[in-house]
Amino acid sequence: MIGIFVKVSVYFYSGLLGLEHIFKISYRFLVIPTGLLIPLTTSLVAAHIVEHFIEGGEVLPYFFHLEFQLGIPFLLLIVTLFQKKREKSNNKLFK
Repeated sequence: MIGIFVKVSVYFYSGLLGLEHIFKISYRFLVIPTGLLIPLTTSLVAAHIVEHFIEGGEVLPYFFHLEFQLGIPFLLLIVTLFQKKREKSNNKLFK
């Protein structure tokens, strides 16, 4: 149970840092508005906690986990390979 709170806290903090980077506002000003949005959005997704766990355990792995566990890392791998290839070609031009 403590692991869930740690995971949610890390996601919340990461989201705040991302919003800070996007909007160029200190994340401290975004804590309360973002914290108030979380219960609202979770109540829109599931009516009660049992439905939330069922949806998170049975439905989401088929829709989100494939993209996050396979799609994004594959995309990052391709971007990294292109960047390394470009760096090698730029190094050859300057030598």
